[in-house]
This record gives sequence, C-alpha cells and structure tokens, in this order.
Amino acid sequence: MNLSKFIVAHPVLVSMTLLALGVFGIMSVSTTNTEFLPDISTPTVYVVTIYPGASSQDIEETVTDVLEDDFVTLPNFKSMDSQSMNSASVITITYQDGVDPNDQLDEVRNRIDQLLSDLPSGIQGRPTAIVGGSTMLPIASFVVECGDDLDAVSDYIEDEIKPQLTRIDGVSTIEINGKKEPRVDVKLNMDKMEARGVSPLAVYQMLSMNNFSVPLDSVEYSGHLVDAKFDGKYESMEDIFSIPVGVSADGTPIRLEDVADIKFVYDEGDYRVTKDGKNAITVDVCKRSDGNTVQITKQIKKILDMEEKKSGGALKFSMINDDSTLVNSSLSTVISSGVMGVLIAIVVIYLFLSDIKATFVIGISIPLSIFFTFIGMKMFGITVNLMSLSGIVVALGNIVGASILVLDQVYRYYQDVENGKALYSVNDSIFKGTETVTGSVLGSGLTTIVVFIPIAMLTGLVGNILNDVSITFMVALSASLLVAIIYIPYFLKKLLKEDSSKRKPRRENLVMRGMARVEKCYGKGLDFSIKHTPFILLIALMILVLSLYVLPKMQLSFIPSTDNGDFYINIDLPEGYSLDETEAVMNKAADILKENVPELKSYVVYSGKSMDPTDYAAKKNQGAIHAVLVAVKDRDRDVHQIILDLQQRIASSIPDASVSVSNGGFDRLVSLVSDGGGYGLTLIGNDMDELYQSAERIEKQLLTYPEVMTTSVNASNDSKSAVINTSYDYLSSVGVPSYEAGMTSAILFYGVDIGKFSEKSTDKRYDIHLYSDISDKPITNDTLSQLKVVSLAGQSVSFDSIANLDMQTSVSQINHSDRATTLTVNATLTTESPDAVTEKVNKYLAENPLPSSVTTSVSGMGQLVNDSLAPMIKALLIAAFLCYLVMVAVFERYDQPFLVMLLFPFCIIGTVLSLSAFGSSMSIVSILGVVSLIGMLVNNGIVIADYANVIRKEDRIAVLNAKGQQFDQYSNELGQLSKQEELEILKKDIVDGTVTRLRPILMSSLTTILGVIPMAIAKGEGAEIYAPLGQVIMGGLTTSMVITLFVMPVYYYILERRKINKYYKKLDKFLNEEK
Repeated sequence: MNLSKFIVAHPVLVSMTLLALGVFGIMSVSTTNTEFLPDISTPTVYVVTIYPGASSQDIEETVTDVLEDDFVTLPNFKSMDSQSMNSASVITITYQDGVDPNDQLDEVRNRIDQLLSDLPSGIQGRPTAIVGGSTMLPIASFVVECGDDLDAVSDYIEDEIKPQLTRIDGVSTIEINGKKEPRVDVKLNMDKMEARGVSPLAVYQMLSMNNFSVPLDSVEYSGHLVDAKFDGKYESMEDIFSIPVGVSADGTPIRLEDVADIKFVYDEGDYRVTKDGKNAITVDVCKRSDGNTVQITKQIKKILDMEEKKSGGALKFSMINDDSTLVNSSLSTVISSGVMGVLIAIVVIYLFLSDIKATFVIGISIPLSIFFTFIGMKMFGITVNLMSLSGIVVALGNIVGASILVLDQVYRYYQDVENGKALYSVNDSIFKGTETVTGSVLGSGLTTIVVFIPIAMLTGLVGNILNDVSITFMVALSASLLVAIIYIPYFLKKLLKEDSSKRKPRRENLVMRGMARVEKCYGKGLDFSIKHTPFILLIALMILVLSLYVLPKMQLSFIPSTDNGDFYINIDLPEGYSLDETEAVMNKAADILKENVPELKSYVVYSGKSMDPTDYAAKKNQGAIHAVLVAVKDRDRDVHQIILDLQQRIASSIPDASVSVSNGGFDRLVSLVSDGGGYGLTLIGNDMDELYQSAERIEKQLLTYPEVMTTSVNASNDSKSAVINTSYDYLSSVGVPSYEAGMTSAILFYGVDIGKFSEKSTDKRYDIHLYSDISDKPITNDTLSQLKVVSLAGQSVSFDSIANLDMQTSVSQINHSDRATTLTVNATLTTESPDAVTEKVNKYLAENPLPSSVTTSVSGMGQLVNDSLAPMIKALLIAAFLCYLVMVAVFERYDQPFLVMLLFPFCIIGTVLSLSAFGSSMSIVSILGVVSLIGMLVNNGIVIADYANVIRKEDRIAVLNAKGQQFDQYSNELGQLSKQEELEILKKDIVDGTVTRLRPILMSSLTTILGVIPMAIAKGEGAEIYAPLGQVIMGGLTTSMVITLFVMPVYYYILERRKINKYYKKLDKFLNEEK
C-alpha cells in the first residue's frame, strides 16, 4: 500500500503520533543537559607525585622512571608524557580512543600501591591518580574578599561553604586557592637541642612512634567476638608537649616542649592570592562530565547569596568565572541565528508559494522535525550545546526542502483545472504528487544523511568536537524525511478542499511574477546551453581550475579562536626570586592591566603559582593574573586585540621576565586537551645539554618572525640548588648512618610532615610539621659547622666534618614523551594558523640542521592541524563514496549518479570566496561545512536527473499511446521509439523538466542559504566556532546552485544523447546485417 494512502485513511492514528511527538519532544528539551560545548576530553589519567625539596633530576630518577617503567604495560595504553620538575612529578597517561578513563583509575591506583616500596620515603602522601581533560577546568570560580582576617575566612570556607558546594549534583572537585591551612608546628630550638644532646632524628622518630594506631583483628570479650584495635594517637596538644625525646644526665626525661616551640598555627602557604591589592581566596568548582553547568552555577549563586546575607555583609563574594553566562549567551546567539533563519525561510516560502495554507504546512514541518531531533539527541546522550544546536540550524534548509518538494508536486496536481473542473481529487493529488517525488525526497535526504556518517565515526579530539553536530544533523534530516512523507500529506488532506471552484491558482505577487520571468529566461539560457555544450563545459572547466588554484592558498587552522571574555597573564621570573619579589612584579603587571584595559570587569592576582591546571608544584618565581572582560557586545575591542596590546606592554615593562598573555575560555580548553596551542616544536634526544642548546637556537630564530609574539622553552637551565655532599666511607668511619644524615638535613633545612593530629572535639585532622629555627636562614658552610649529628656511639659530630656544600646549576624540568627525553619550544602567534611559522622553521632547519642525535616533531596547533587533516580528508572521501552508493540505489544505474558527483568540485570556489570575505581560515569546522555541502549539492542534481527520468518515461508512454501502442516496461526503454523521437523527447524534457524543478530547487536552496546568513554573520560569545560553518554553506551552496542549474542538465543531455546514438547505431548495424 502507498504510504500516503495509509496516512489519509488513518487520520486519528497520525493525530495521536503528533500528540506523542509534542509531549516527548517537550520532555526531551526540558530534561537535556545544557553546555557550552560537548566534552572534548581525550581519555587521559594524570599521576601526580609531590616530593618536597627534590630536584628535577632526583624526581626523574627516583619517581618518574619507576612509575613509567610500569605504566607502559597498562591495558588500553596509547602513549605517555611526563614532567619531572623540582618537588613534583606529573605523568600523563593517554588511552586508546573510546576508552573511559574513569574505568582505568582502579588499575592505575593498584599499580601505584604495588610500587610504593620502590618510591622515596620522602614523598608527600602517595601518588595521586586523577582523570584529566575538560573536567579539570572550573566551570565557576568566585572570590572571597578576606581583609586582614584570612585565618577565620579560611576556616569558614572549608567548614561551611565547601560542604554545601560538594552536595550540589554534578560537582566533582572544589579547589580553594589562597587559604591558610591550619597545622601543628614543632619548631626545634637547635641551641637547646645541642645543650641537651637530643638529635633531630630522635625527635622525628618519637613523634612518629607515639602517634600510632593499628587494628588487632577480632577478639573474644565477655563471651562475644568483637573487633579490637590499639589506639595510641594524640588526643590533645598536651600529649605532643609531653613526648619524651631523651634523658638528661640525672635520668630526668627530656620532653619535646623542653627543646621545641609547639603551637597551632595557620600556614602562610607557598603562594598568595590578592584582589585589588588585598588578600583574597578563590574557590574553583569543577563538574563531572555529566554535570549541568547552568544548574550547578545557579545553585552556587544561591548558596553564596544565602551566606552573604547570613554574615550580615561581613563576607563579600564575587564571581570571577561563570561558565553559565557563557553557555547562556552563546546558546542564545546560535538560537537567535536559528530563529532568524526559520523566519527568513518562512518568508521565502510564502513569497514563492503565495499561499498561506501551503506556508503553514511547510512552517509546521520545522517544529515537528525539531521535536524529533531533540528526542533523538536524548536517546544518543547528546547535550544542548553550541555544536548540536549548530547542527539543527544548518539542517533547517534541508528540513523544509523535503517538505517543499512534496507540497509543490501535490499542488501542481491539485491546481490542475481544465474548463472549471479539477482533473485530480484531493486524495489523488496527494497520492500522485507524493508518489512522483518520493524517490527524489528519499534520495536527496539519504545522500545528505550518509555524508555525515564518517564524521560521526571520527575519534579523538576531532571526533569529540564534531560528533554532536554530525549526529544532530543526521537525526534532523531523518526527521525531515518522516515529516515530509507522513505529516505533509496528513496536513494537506486537512486543509485542501474538494470544491473545484476553490482551487484557484496561486495569487500572483511580485515574487511570483518575477519567478515567471526567471523561469522564462532560465529556459532560454538552458536551451542555449544544450545547443552549445562545449562552451558550457569549457566555462565549467575554467571554474574548476580556478577553484583548485585558490584552495591551497587558504590558511589552515585547527578550530577558530574564540572570544569568551577572559584571558590569563602568565609571568615566569628567573630562578631565585622570592615570593615577595614575585608579588611586587605581579602587582606591577596588574597596574598595567588596569591602566590599559578599560574593558576590564574584574581580575585576580596569583603570586607564586601558575594557572596551568596540570602544574601541581607552586614556584615562587611564577605568577599569573586571571582577567575577566565585560560582555562582547559592550566593548569595541575583541580579546585578541587586547591580548596583543598587553603582551607588548607588559613584556617591555618587565624585561627580565618571560611574559605570556593567553586566551581563556574554549582556547584554554583546547590547549589543555591538546598539550598547548600556537606553534610548537618538540626536540627529542638523549643529551639534555644538546637539546637545550638546540632549543635556544630555535627560540632565537622564532623571535625574528613577525608572526611570533612570545617564545618559551618548557624547561630552563638556571635552576640552582645547594647540594650537601657526603662521603659514604667517612660516614661509616664516624658511625653516622646516611639515613640519619639525610633526614637530619631535611628536618633542619626544609621541614617534614610527620602524620596527623586529630582534635577529638571537632573531628578535624591537622598536619604535624617538624622543622628547625635555622630553616629560614641561608645555608652556608658556617651554618653546617654549627650543626651536630649524633653518631651510633652517642658522640656529637659536626655536620661540616661529614659533608660539604656545593652550588649546582641544573635544568628546572625534565620532560619525557613515551620515555624519551624531550624539550619543546613554544611560540604564541598573532594568527590562528601556524602554517607560515612552520614553513619558515622548516626552511631554517634545512639550512641550519640540528645535531644528528636530535630529532623533531611538530607540537602545538601545528600537530592538531596535521592530526586532524588526514581523518577529515578521509571522511570527505568516504562521504562522497557513500553518497554515490545511495544515488546508485535510487537511480538503479551507475552513470547518472557519477554525473551528479562531478558537481561537487564546484562548491570549492564559493567556499574559498566566502571564508576569505569573512576573514576565516580553513578549519575542521569549515571542512565539516564542505562535507555537508556534498549532500546539499547533489540534492539539486538528483532532483533534476530524477524528474527528467520520470517525465521522459511519461512522454514515451504518451507518444506510444498516440500511435496505439503499449509501453513495455520490462524491455529496454530505448528502441520502442525512433531515434529522432528519443532525441526530441530528451531535449524537450531536460529543458522543461529542469525549468519545472527550478522553483523547488530555488526555494530549498534559498531557505538554506538565507537561513544560515544569521549564523555566518553572528557575533558574540562562541560565534567564532560555528560561524565558518554558515559561511561555507552560504558561499558554497550559492555558487554551486547557480553552476548546477546549467551544468547538470548539460551533463545529463550529453550522457543520454550519447547513449541514444550508441544504441541506435548498434541497432542499425544489427538490422543491416540481418538484411
């Protein structure tokens, strides 16, 4: 049974499906998570080990190498990178695409537990394994202005605010920056220690051994089996005061309080946070991958409002980062583009049809298709984000295209009136019109759908970014086919009248009259093209050559840089800067920021800490400023102009610093998941000195290029350390174990944490920190001579007699990539594309080669472009192949689909012109637009060829019927008429058929082209990401539509004429031979 007949016969059933569609569509919209972008994280796990006081070389040898040797055998392992820096090791494990890193955490943590005995005893706690990616970046950050009472505010945030935040659904981690950590300080008085003959190691051991608890398994007590344990932990500060650490000459116990100052203090911390020159605390809230950004930030603001009121204004909270604002504004921009596109499409449809009923039917197909799309998004787990909504907006023109084809053909039969009498009833008009174009509708729809299959199957970072838009587009197009075939006939049956007197031709308006002239002129032009096919083919070839000439000149970038309204100023000072000196430099940079950025909304200064989420070791010579700007619509300069200006001003004002001003928002996210943006060149070798010399040479060369703003090397060779060298033989001769000398050094010069003190009244746990009164003094040989260590014989031995002090210069960070030593030279650029810099560096290295032991690999944005280009081109080719397969299935022949495929290159010229006009580069988003053009472009070719086939068959039947003959549908179509008759039908039908299809082609194409214009010209947060998609479709579809309307009929005519000539030539030859 014809589907349209079933629909017309069962209106109640169709009505109920409409009701269900509306209900489930609204439910899907209201319950789907709202995000700025889909989760683009690659499957990674970070393993962080803190080893206070250890040099980068020590970290590499004793921590990083030990862990790396084991991690390479992890299941689903893909690659591994590491950074061994002073006091910390960070290992990044990358898994195969499609692996959930959360499922791998237990295995990594088990491996760490097994390796603990092989790691140094001085590491802080145990190595921590966390899932990497976008969830490491906070979705909301707020500042608490503390004034002078930082201690109390620190406690309040930790005890009152943090527990409320952790209870919000979807929150993963909360990081508090700038707070003071309470702890128990045990400060040894070295004069008293020496006078009483107490060694630092003895104090360390007694503090550890007197704070001990152990389970004792199950024991029988009063006839019952109960769990037992020994609890010897400290219960009060007095317990710590009275710990015996030695015995005096007269046998009196020496208590800890006799040789140390013990008190409860708030640790100043390794870094400082300030806002407007005053102490502040920032709180960063991160979410799980399934968390709803808008709902989480809404709850955060509610909590802060309540706490501010509760404090009576004593506490002031201010949001420094609010991703929900970005989400709402960016989605509002793309939704506005979509709504504007819908309105434009409806206006275009009305102007073409000049029929309010027809316009209503097409208009209602849009929300129905969107409801279907949201239900599909819910089923596929796709959130409402910038990319998924972009897929819907781009699909709008295609959504109405199928419905336009069905409605236009039904109307042609419905309005076919002769002598005041309708030739077709309403039902016949619906049945015949739907049947006529079903092949074209399905063929054009399926070709557009299948081109997105290879995009939806992409993996890695590219796949993470493009999967949502691809799947959403496919769902929307599939929905449009259902709506066109099922609901358009249903609505037409409801609206069209049987009365012939009411079947008036469409009321002519200016557009209708203009369309009639266009059809007439187009018919003449097409007739000319058919008569002068070589001339048309020559023009087509010239356009194709021009397209291929301009394409390589396009700049390549990974993804457009965005203006999300925030940026970071990162400053690295030479090794040796104190925290106070760093803070003074950061305040100077903040002054420059305030003076030169009137668009500034707020900012926070971090001294002694970078804003790299993977940098876990605070460094006194580093600092950062997080600056937030007013909304895009409220300023004249974009964030990139501000960054470029500030980069020059701050770098010139602080000459001894490495200054890098980088974009925030989406650019920061891409930088995190891709290991940096801009230009990067990684050097690989075994000799660190050789690597560093090569890196310095390349860095100097980069600074000569005008495209380069700043350069950096991810390690410096100016890290200075004071090394206390001892002789093992001499230590043995005086009876001093190496362990005692080493631990004594750690206690005296740096301090160590030795367990926790649990305060029973509050159930809080505090670190116990043991250090000495010389830890704040500079280390010199004189200092060593004043220190004593107790030998095994109980004798006091001077430290300078067993050790000497050496100052050594070393590299600050040692990097590995798959266990090979690497060094990366990075450059921030003035452009999105690294192509120009990459070409210059390659030329420089060809003329000035590196040592043979040093190899290179591209990193940064260049690596992203290289890694994404190959799979995108592969997806493009697969899309074209799938498109061809579908057309072969629809046409049931090979040659005509091949002709349609020849139209594809003609979209290139429009794509290049459009991107160039808007100043956009060729990125993965632009290539996605080209992929979508494949489907859109062949649609017009399918409509022309398929309709020409249909009317040629009808005309053959008509001619045979006029002769009193029957058309044999089972024999060859050719041969039933004369050659002359076939050629006349071919020429007439390709012209008349294409002219007849001109209106639906223009309607569907113009609704798409005009519908994406708001997207192409969109401004605002996030618009830079999806605007190139609209620009490509607008330019590519415009040029290809015009070219297709002339080239496709010429292709068709040449192919079919050749087939006719060839067939009748063989037929004549056969007949002559028979004679």
